[in-house]
Amino acid sequence: MSYCRWSSMDFKCDLYCFENVAGHYQTYVAANKVVSPIFPDAPWKLLTKGGRIGMWLWRWWHALHMFTVSHGIRRDITLPYAGASFEDGTLEDFKATLLMLRGVGYIFPDHVLDAIDEEIRLRDEEAQSESATKSETEQ
Repeated sequence: MSYCRWSSMDFKCDLYCFENVAGHYQTYVAANKVVSPIFPDAPWKLLTKGGRIGMWLWRWWHALHMFTVSHGIRRDITLPYAGASFEDGTLEDFKATLLMLRGVGYIFPDHVLDAIDEEIRLRDEEAQSESATKSETEQ
């Protein structure tokens, strides 16, 4: 599951974060970013409600968007950890890594931290429920 990608926030996100196949939390930090204006991406409504014309419009609009991304002016990121990667074994360590990166100036959506907090809450609730069930069966 991806928490954020470089394409998040119209390519303003500096991190690509996901849970890897080993169950660890992977963070890749961008080494550069597009600094020229990016044409906004096509609205999904064109695909879902626009019929054939909407599909055609979406395709060309999205192509223009991706052209401005791939041919835009890029600059190296000069912050510490530019181009680095991190692998954290726990949600708490993952959150700490993201907060550290935000503290030095990296940009990523706030909902990433909200999602981590929610996963921690659900994990803890499940552990409490299992513990209560286990103690009831032992009595």
